Amino acid sequence: MDNKEHTFQYATLRYTHDVVRQESENIGIVVYSKEACYLKGMFRPSKSDFYRLWIGAVKKSLNHLQEQLQQCKELDTFSDDLHLFLTRLILPDDWSSLDFNGPCGVGITIDLDRELERLFKRLVSHE
Repeated sequence: MDNKEHTFQYATLRYTHDVVRQESENIGIVVYSKEACYLKGMFRPSKSDFYRLWIGAVKKSLNHLQEQLQQCKELDTFSDDLHLFLTRLILPDDWSSLDFNGPCGVGITIDLDRELERLFKRLVSHE
C-alpha cells in the first residue's frame, strides 16, 4: 500500500420525494480522483423495486466508467469537474427525482476507499 496523497472530489446523489416542497434525502455518494484513476460510489439499500431499478442503472453506468478509468483509457474524456462528469455521463440534470445536486466537495487522502466509507456514513447513512 502506498502512502501517496490523492486529491479527490465527491458528490452526493439525492432523491427528491416531493419536487414542489423540495423534500429530499441523500441516498448515495460518489468519490472521484482522476489522478488515481479512481471512481466509486456507495448507495443506500432499499426494498422498493422502483428505487432499485434507478440505482441499478446508476451503478451500471458508474461501474462501466470505473472500469475505463481504472484502465486509464482516454483520460481526456473524463472531466476534471465531478459534477459535470456525473451529469453528462451518468445522470443528466433533467428535473427527475434523482440528481447529483446534494452536498459536494474536495479533499486530500491517502486512502480513497476509506474516504468513500467515511463520507457515506457522514452524508448518507448518518452513522
